[in-house]
Amino acid sequence: MMENKLDTYISLKDFEKTEHFYAIGALKQLTGEFIIIDSQPILSKASNGEVIIQRDHNEGAILAISAVVHEWIQVNFDTPIDDLASLQTSIKAMAKTQGLDTSKPFPFILEGNFSEVNWHIINAAEATAQNHEAYKKAGIEGHSVNENGRMLGFYSENHEGIFTHHGSYLHVHFVNDSITKMGHVDQLVLKEPMVLSLPKSSIE
Repeated sequence: MMENKLDTYISLKDFEKTEHFYAIGALKQLTGEFIIIDSQPILSKASNGEVIIQRDHNEGAILAISAVVHEWIQVNFDTPIDDLASLQTSIKAMAKTQGLDTSKPFPFILEGNFSEVNWHIINAAEATAQNHEAYKKAGIEGHSVNENGRMLGFYSENHEGIFTHHGSYLHVHFVNDSITKMGHVDQLVLKEPMVLSLPKSSIE
C-alpha cells in the first residue's frame, strides 16, 4: 500500500462465518474504510461529499487488522483525553492493569459520548495525486461533536508504519450509534466517562 500497489486485497467474505471477529482497515484500491464488530460489518465510502454505508461482506480490503475475541472485560474509562497520544498512554496503562502483555498487539473498544472526533473516509479513486493526503482530500473528513458511538482500535508497539502511522502505536475507527458515520480516527477529545473493553481471554 505504501508503494501505491492498490490492487492486492483480501476478501471480507473469507471472514463472514468467523464468530466473534473484530477488524478495521481500508477497502481495496483505497475506496473506503471498514469496521467489523463481533462479526457484523460496516463499510463506508465517500461519494460527492456524502457518506455511503454498506452492511455486508461483499468487498475486498487492501489493509485489514483483525482478531477473534471470545470474551471481553469492561472497565470504566474516565481519564480526560486531549489527543490520540494521550489515549495511547492511557490504553497501555489500563491494559497493563488488567494483566495484558502490551508488548503484543491487542484490540480495544471504547463506548460512550465522544466529545470530539476528527475522522476520514479515504477515496483514492477520485484523488488528483497518488499520496495519502490526496486520498483523504478526495474522500470525506468529518468532525463529530458530542456524539454517542463506539471506537474499535488496535494497539501495537511492533507495527509502526505497517498498520499504524509513524509515531503512533494505535489504529482506530469510529462509528456513531445511528451508523450514519464511520471512518478512520485522526484525532479525538474525550471529556465524559466511557466504557473500555479489553480482551479477557485469548486472542486469535
